[in-house]
Amino acid sequence: MSGDENTAARKTAPRRRLPWGLGAAALAAASLFPWGSAQAAEAPPTELAEETEPATCVSYRTQARFSVGYDHLVYVTNACERPVSCHVRTDVNPSGLQIQVAPGRTETVVTYRGSPASSFTAEVTCAWAAS
Repeated sequence: MSGDENTAARKTAPRRRLPWGLGAAALAAASLFPWGSAQAAEAPPTELAEETEPATCVSYRTQARFSVGYDHLVYVTNACERPVSCHVRTDVNPSGLQIQVAPGRTETVVTYRGSPASSFTAEVTCAWAAS
């Protein structure tokens, strides 16, 4: 390929340039949307810890174990650093039960004994336990 052919190829396919570089676009976006800026990091850590819901560190699973009918079990696991108080209810037992779960522990709740239903749906809502 000679120099003339290379020049002709460049003339037929012009390069397109954006009016702003990527850095300018990011800077403009950051000024339009301030919630990602340092203003959000000014809150003291203790306030953030108090506002955080235990939902992120509490989990549960269900099991229907057969004996004389099905026993409905809900296992609530607390991976938080603080104790939680949880209300466990199911579609079979809507009144539910209130339990306390210590940090790093799993509590088993029997919500119904001898049910004809082999499946059920649980709903677990938790809050920080009173100190």
